[in-house]
Amino acid sequence: MIHVVCVHTAMALVEPLTKIFQEYLPEVNVNHIADSSLIKEVIANNQVTNAVRRRLLSYYNGGS
Repeated sequence: MIHVVCVHTAMALVEPLTKIFQEYLPEVNVNHIADSSLIKEVIANNQVTNAVRRRLLSYYNGGS
């Protein structure tokens, strides 16, 4: 089985994307990580900070 992890900055994206995966890719197991602090930090600093990069890399590498 194929596994996909989606990293979101808003919980509102979880449900619609889950439905899209179920409709178009039912064989794919999708999991979601929602972290609104990512976008808040980017906006506050007007750029992607090193801390945001580290958190994203942690998520992509299986951390939480």
